[in-house]
Amino acid sequence: MVYVTAMQYRKPHQLTWEDVIADKIIFNEYANDNSNSTATITRKYEQLTDEIKSKVDVKGMVHWLKLFNARNKNLFEADRSTLFHSFKIPKSSGGFRPIDEPLEPLMSALRELSVFLSQDCRLLYHTAAFAYVPGRCIVDNNKKHAKNKSNRYLKTDFTGFFPHTNLDFVMKMLGMVFPTSELCADSEGYQELRKALSLNYKANGEMPQGSPLSP
Repeated sequence: MVYVTAMQYRKPHQLTWEDVIADKIIFNEYANDNSNSTATITRKYEQLTDEIKSKVDVKGMVHWLKLFNARNKNLFEADRSTLFHSFKIPKSSGGFRPIDEPLEPLMSALRELSVFLSQDCRLLYHTAAFAYVPGRCIVDNNKKHAKNKSNRYLKTDFTGFFPHTNLDFVMKMLGMVFPTSELCADSEGYQELRKALSLNYKANGEMPQGSPLSP
């Protein structure tokens, strides 16, 4: 089972003479604006078609990851405790939130890896995801519920989400999401991706809250 996400563009609407003459048109609904620039659509496939598979260059992705890992050899060999700046910030609900901010050059490496995944691999965010997505906010989330005429709205939180999101779990999830699913299906691709993502973890195996890859 693999989830495939693609950009969703506004469908064109053919206006009828009745629409015009009855003055039923809300022109901003048909304007060529950027209001829908973050819309995505996600579909589940039990088995990917050859057409979908042809959209991804596995060899090219493996080649990029091998070069990335080779360039950052010193970071893999370094003491992880020296690569993060740890501090705490107050939480709105009380207490403090631990932050582990990567120091340079680890920060630059993780940003480069983030761009590779999001832009080069086109690893898009799920249709229902609104947190940590550029161009989306809680207002958009509420609008979607209102459009669906939802009667109930549940707000919850996960305790220890970042510390418990280990590398094994992330690799399992990436194996279920296109196009990294194809990369994970390749033995060499899996190993190179896993090695690259291991830079985003502290010495104790916990995901840091403060990394450009953590969201």
